[in-house]
Amino acid sequence: MMEYLEYVTTPRTRDSDFWVEVLHSDTFKVLHPLLEKVFCPPATSAPVEQIFSHSGLLMRANRVRIGDNMLSQLVYLRCSNKL
Repeated sequence: MMEYLEYVTTPRTRDSDFWVEVLHSDTFKVLHPLLEKVFCPPATSAPVEQIFSHSGLLMRANRVRIGDNMLSQLVYLRCSNKL
C-alpha cells in the first residue's frame, strides 16, 4: 500500500502521464481494472435520465406530501435492479 501511495504522490507534469504509467506498470496491473471501473464515467447519460423519469412518475399530484427521503427510497427501489 505504501508503494502505491508514494507512486500516487510523485509529482508529474500532466495527469495523463500518471494514468499511462499506471496502465503500463506491472506493479499496479491488478489495481488498474478497479481504477477503470471507479473513475471512468458512463458514455451516455441515459441511466441518469431514466432515474429522473422514474422519480417524475413516482411524484404525482396525489403524492404531494411525500418527503425527499421517501421519494429517494422509492426511486432507489424502482431503479436499483435496472442499473
